[in-house]
Amino acid sequence: IYHSDEAHISAGPANRFKSWCESQFPLIRSIELSGERGVQTLNPGDVSQMAKHWIEERPDLEWIINVTGGNKLMTFGVADLFAPNVRLI
Repeated sequence: IYHSDEAHISAGPANRFKSWCESQFPLIRSIELSGERGVQTLNPGDVSQMAKHWIEERPDLEWIINVTGGNKLMTFGVADLFAPNVRLI
C-alpha cells in the first residue's frame, strides 16, 4: 500500500484499507510503502519507476494494484504496468 506521509488524506486511509484487507483476506500479504527512496507521490514518473522496481525485485509475487485509490497522478504512474503477474483493478 503506497501512500504519502500526509496523515489525514493519504496515510490514514491507506492504513484503514490495509487493516480491512488483512481482516478480509488473511492469506494475502500487503506491503506498506511510504515515500520510499525519494519517490514523490505527485510525480507519475517516480511512481511508475518505483512500482516497476518492486515488481522486478519480486517476480515470484502476483501483484494486484488498486488504481482507484490515491490521486490521479499516482494512478497515471501505474497505468502502464503490464506483466503476467500484475493486475490493475
